[in-house]
Amino acid sequence: MPQFLIGTYVSTVHPKVAAYMLGEGVPQENVRALDALLPDLVRAEVNRDANIYLLSSPQDEQYPVQVEPFLGLFRNYGNFNFLFSESPFITDHTQVTRRNVPALMGIVNLLADGTPPRLGFVRNGYEEPDRDRSAIDAYLASTSQLKGQETFPSPMVRTPAFNEEVPVSAVRLAGVAPGAVRVSLWENGKFLASPPVTPDGSWSWKADNPWKKGKHLVRLFSVDAQGFHSERTEVSFVVVDAPVMPRGGGAPAGDGAAPTVTVPGVHEQVMDARVVFRGSAPGAAQVGFRENGVLLGGAMVAPDGMWSWDSGWAWGEGAHFVEVFTVTASGAESPATPVPFTVLGFSAGVSSPLSYDGAR
Repeated sequence: MPQFLIGTYVSTVHPKVAAYMLGEGVPQENVRALDALLPDLVRAEVNRDANIYLLSSPQDEQYPVQVEPFLGLFRNYGNFNFLFSESPFITDHTQVTRRNVPALMGIVNLLADGTPPRLGFVRNGYEEPDRDRSAIDAYLASTSQLKGQETFPSPMVRTPAFNEEVPVSAVRLAGVAPGAVRVSLWENGKFLASPPVTPDGSWSWKADNPWKKGKHLVRLFSVDAQGFHSERTEVSFVVVDAPVMPRGGGAPAGDGAAPTVTVPGVHEQVMDARVVFRGSAPGAAQVGFRENGVLLGGAMVAPDGMWSWDSGWAWGEGAHFVEVFTVTASGAESPATPVPFTVLGFSAGVSSPLSYDGAR
């Protein structure tokens, strides 16, 4: 979609450029000389075998002046191709190329492959943006593997955190995927793994081979028992060459077993602002609690492996996601057990409300 009358174009559309190109005051003889440059080159027919591809549109305001009057100059060129794009999505000169990027890239790829296409005079476009799509939309919806967010939520990633720096030897992805039987993980279009989802909705995966150092972007989706997919989730993190240290400092992380959390239950709806956590962690010395990467507190593990923790504060109304981990006597930290739950609204006028575990 060139301008054949270059002098006229720059003098009327870009006067500052015209003054730079043609001289102060933009003399008309210079405009005429520049206008004749391309038409005279085509008339000379120096190379009639040249592969020429010209694109324009009737919606291009420059077409009647800058393109149409010059099409006849190419009648003796053996591989002159004219694409006339009659698309309703083209509203001015700037939209012609944007609408035809796939066609242009196809031509470029064929030329690069040494196979110049012969198209001749062709028309494209004719889209119908206002047509009734209800039938095809209904068909696609009924046959799609993708379920909407409202019926099948995307998986959540809790480890690693967004843009977290992770030691190369300790990359582990974990989170929750409500309603799923597995999650599917991908990076740069390459399949990584499909770890199973446990009955409580949690999942985790650690690669057999070390990750490359640098930034990574992993995309993942949930898969239910019928094979339907959720919408995608992304997690970005940076792999660094550093010793493995638990978040918040301390000794290097170990391979201890994640604790079992019995209260609150996964996705439990808690009726009170006071939330008591309970569970078991045989062999551990302590249990720690984090939310959004912030250490909340800890509790000692009893000789029988049981533990209980009350934060001592009122939890905010809404969804929470707490990571519970164990710490051994040597300071080694285990993988975290995710505990998603929701604190429901409660009446401030009720005296001595029951705590979550039933105690006053």
